Amino acid sequence: MVSSQILEMEDGEIAMLKSRGTSTKQILGIYFGESAILSLIAIVIGIPVGYLLCKLCASATSFLKFSFGDTHFYKLTWGMLLYSLVAAVIAILFITLPVLKYAKNSIVEQKSKLGKVNTKPIWEKAFLDVILVAVSIYLLYNYNKQKSDIALSILAGNKPDPLIFLNSSLFIFAVGLLILRLIKYLIKFIYFIGKKRWSPAVYASFLQITRTVKKQGFISVFLVMTIAMGMFNSNMARTINENNQERIEYNLGTDIVLSEQWKMGAYLDKDKKSHWYYEEPDFERYTENLSNSCKHLTRVIYDDNTTIKVGGSELPDSVLMGINTKEFGETAELKSGLNDEHWYNYLNSIATVSNGVIISSNLAKEYDLSVGDSIGTICAIVDAWPGFNQYTYEKDKSGKVVEKERYLVVANYAYVVSAFGLTPYQIWGQLADGHDYQEVLDTVEKQGISLKSYQSVDQEVQNMLESPLVLITNGLFSLSFLVAVILCTVGFLIYWITSIKQRELLFGIYRAMGMSMKEINKMLINEQMFSSVLASLAGYGVGAAATALFVKLVAIVYLPESHNIAISIAVNPFDILKLTIVVVVMFIICFIVLRTILKKMNITQALKLGED
Repeated sequence: MVSSQILEMEDGEIAMLKSRGTSTKQILGIYFGESAILSLIAIVIGIPVGYLLCKLCASATSFLKFSFGDTHFYKLTWGMLLYSLVAAVIAILFITLPVLKYAKNSIVEQKSKLGKVNTKPIWEKAFLDVILVAVSIYLLYNYNKQKSDIALSILAGNKPDPLIFLNSSLFIFAVGLLILRLIKYLIKFIYFIGKKRWSPAVYASFLQITRTVKKQGFISVFLVMTIAMGMFNSNMARTINENNQERIEYNLGTDIVLSEQWKMGAYLDKDKKSHWYYEEPDFERYTENLSNSCKHLTRVIYDDNTTIKVGGSELPDSVLMGINTKEFGETAELKSGLNDEHWYNYLNSIATVSNGVIISSNLAKEYDLSVGDSIGTICAIVDAWPGFNQYTYEKDKSGKVVEKERYLVVANYAYVVSAFGLTPYQIWGQLADGHDYQEVLDTVEKQGISLKSYQSVDQEVQNMLESPLVLITNGLFSLSFLVAVILCTVGFLIYWITSIKQRELLFGIYRAMGMSMKEINKMLINEQMFSSVLASLAGYGVGAAATALFVKLVAIVYLPESHNIAISIAVNPFDILKLTIVVVVMFIICFIVLRTILKKMNITQALKLGED
């Protein structure tokens, strides 16, 4: 777009050189030399700027949110120079090759082409926009059918198909072209219904838009893609981060879980058989010493290696939980909407039944069980439960990763102890406001309590946000948007600066005909409304469509494991606000620059040219 705009400005100069005997090869040499020098300057400036941008985005904890963490391990490499040279060669070709088209014409041939109306671009004639949208939707349909296979492949360590990522970009680009076609029809329609009533300035602006729609198409599509990709990337980053956090909170079930090291012993029964027994530590130490840092505490027997027996069948590697219903309800947390009813109702159902149990819905489905049946007494059937994830993964005999389901039985603490004897339990705690897990650990350490393990939501969420995958993902989304905004700003400025320079004589003619500078400004504003502003608004619509269609698919690459909490699209209005602020600032900078150029333009000379 930029190279064609510059060459159109210099078309007359190229034709003059050709008419004076300069060969096509010499003209190419001039532009090759110019572009080579510019590319060399770009390499010198671009490598340090790119390096700094990468260091910045390496500390991204979310979309356009940077922690400015330690990135000393990022170094300059020779590969950067290699990629820069390749980019420079491509830039030189983009600038030089189009010169062949202009270098063939003398002044006479160049003047004869000036009055010709621009033809439709090839993509518009061939309906390439419609075809690409159809291809993108077809690929999306196919990938959605293969979600489970894609997830298992990623869990096995295989690289995801790059088309999964590229397809969303293809969709945004294709819909951008389609919107450009629709904007063109809209402008023609508005022009048609009001052409007899427009003021001279508005009429002239519509004439300019309809005559240069082919040129403006580049910048319009770029605007659509920049905003749509920014919106898609922000929603993608937010979805990955929030779904990761929700899964961590669900898997743990509460704020912090402590497992103390219990003393073990052995004894012989009257038949000389040995048995293990445990010595229970004093639970009161926790309730007394953690009363400030934890609002609630409870004991939870958690065994994920239980065998459930139903009707002569056995289900190994299942989960058994023994709970005190009141304490568990106060301490544990569960996202709403995962079960048919609020999970407190299920707690109440077993509170008054000593041998009552709650089972998972997959267990009920496996053996056609219902409330009132006996594995104990089934009081409730749940789809989700704090601390229970029903999906696990392991390799089969052939080395292929396979998904397995686990089953859950929740019973009263006293019932589990009476059935299986005293067994080590976990201590679940809900942190008080303003306190963190480190305070709990410090207190436990001061009391001389020996912990076998501990887990904390805060710590695991922090580890997730600082993990290489999340940092790279957030950095990639942020960097791609920042680069797109920078390129869009530069491209926007170059396009409109060259456009105004090209029309200097035209402005002179308008001024000679009696049009005021105020009306010329109004004309330019109207052009911006129907090119830049419409394209920007369309970009938000395309971004919303891409989010709805592609986010869940792309998220599988980062969250391939099946889970009781299905992947949900997370959209934060603040992210959209940040995106809007960046775009508005970009427009303001561009308009200030263009306004300054227009003010400094030698309109008196242009007016004289117009009179001549």
